[in-house]
Amino acid sequence: PVLGFGRALSLRGTLGGCYAAAKAAGSGLARALRDGATGSRPTCLVGISLGARAIWHALELLAALPDGEGHGLVQDVLFLAAPVTCNPARWEEVSAVVSGRLVNAYAPEDTQLASLYRNDHLLSTGCCGVGPVACASVENYDTSAHVVCGAAYHFAAASVLEAVDFV
Repeated sequence: PVLGFGRALSLRGTLGGCYAAAKAAGSGLARALRDGATGSRPTCLVGISLGARAIWHALELLAALPDGEGHGLVQDVLFLAAPVTCNPARWEEVSAVVSGRLVNAYAPEDTQLASLYRNDHLLSTGCCGVGPVACASVENYDTSAHVVCGAAYHFAAASVLEAVDFV
């Protein structure tokens, strides 16, 4: 048990660096969207794994802007294998800045993502990448028919995009 705990702490440190990089990328994305770098039309965002976490952070930053300044900048969002909270209140907050669809594509059998997320978020209620989000403004899609294991998301992305009508 001690060896397993030490290994878990080692992974936690590694994930912390990845989460920090995703947060920095999300800050940059939020800034670019806010500054109009993507043009005048709303943007559609698709993220897999840590890319999804970067998008999540960008949405949280846009939702926190005063006077609804972040509203209308994002049309649709698709999260795949997202290492993000299942907390419905937080999802409700970010859904306010998405004018179209907010889709959580998850794989219930992705034990690797579940373990890694739980290792870094000990008090969390769950990870949306492995289960549905209990929020009315979120469309949940079980990717089990497309994804055999979490690592295969990159190969199944096209079929998942097609299945949820994102293409």
